[in-house]
Amino acid sequence: MRILLPTGSATVGIVKAAARGASSRHDIDVVVTGDIASFLSPGDLERLLRGGGYDMVIVSGMCSASFAGVERRTGVPVYRGPRHAADLPLVLPVLDQIRLSKTIPADDFLAETRREEASRKVAIREEEADPDFIIRGVKIGGGARMKVLAEIMDAHRRDDLEAEVRRLFADGADIVDLGFGFDAAPEDVERCFSTLEEIEGPLAVDTQNPLLIAAALFRADLVLSLHEGNLPVVGEAVADAGAAAVVVPRERTLPENIAAAEEAGICALIADPLLQPVGSGLTGSLKGFEGISHPLF
Repeated sequence: MRILLPTGSATVGIVKAAARGASSRHDIDVVVTGDIASFLSPGDLERLLRGGGYDMVIVSGMCSASFAGVERRTGVPVYRGPRHAADLPLVLPVLDQIRLSKTIPADDFLAETRREEASRKVAIREEEADPDFIIRGVKIGGGARMKVLAEIMDAHRRDDLEAEVRRLFADGADIVDLGFGFDAAPEDVERCFSTLEEIEGPLAVDTQNPLLIAAALFRADLVLSLHEGNLPVVGEAVADAGAAAVVVPRERTLPENIAAAEEAGICALIADPLLQPVGSGLTGSLKGFEGISHPLF
């Protein structure tokens, strides 16, 4: 297939590289029509098509002009390419499989393809990543990707907790966090986690109450959060259960609390410096990131 790719001088290098990548499938001419590809006029395009023997034209998806008249007079279909030249390598290899639009930019058509390709690349990198530790099959830290933790507040008040947890995992959460307010009792925590025995993904318990933390350790894979106020009470129990834990500063510094958690025997630790918002201690809290070798929350 012989294709004309009009472009601007600002992006000609990117477009030519994309054309070379598809040269085994198509005969592609890249022609500079001005500084900016989207400023292409119907008259300029029609002059380019005379005697060229082209099967199609792919113009910038940013073009606002109508090329319907050019198509009628030349018999060459004019399709909208992607808005950005950098996306051409995603379009040219699949021209045999899709039909581009004459009015809608190609990247709108290829959004799903791009998502699938991105997901595939992320999955490959994640499989190859060397993490600091693993929580129920989910890699944490090291070269692993950032993880998504979804929180269910006041889990003990939910009518159908299992359905909510399953929905969050289906929506892409890596870990589901069950939060418990001040009115929750250990029996509430046990009940909630017991109803989730069929859930395969990692679950976290979100409370600083050591009694509630202890009540969740028969199933919780991650504890949020530990500090000098609860570590002396429940630290060893967390270690014995093999759970991971998020450690935060309180009256003691983050490094001090991490050291206490390690002394309690907890091997899988995530550091949370408790970053404050702008105007409320942001600069000071940023210091908490210094010298932390553990994964960050």
